[in-house]
Amino acid sequence: MPKERLRQLVNSLHEELERTPRVDAEGREMLRELTGDIEELVGHDAPSPESRDSATQRVETAALRLEAEHPRLAGILGEVMDALGRLGI
Repeated sequence: MPKERLRQLVNSLHEELERTPRVDAEGREMLRELTGDIEELVGHDAPSPESRDSATQRVETAALRLEAEHPRLAGILGEVMDALGRLGI
């Protein structure tokens, strides 16, 4: 169930990103790369510790960066962090 929830959150992140025109190009690219990393983690049964740590750090960084201007995106990223934690990532 946690992997399915994580997939739902990634889809929500994509949808919210499309509805949020004020995210700058750098922010959009960061989120696209981040969702790709998360999708890759979910697709592996045992992701490497390096890829887990990198993805977790990038999610936190993105959430902090977006928190003030885009609270909905930051909120979804917070849920992503929770889901990753439930998966042991």
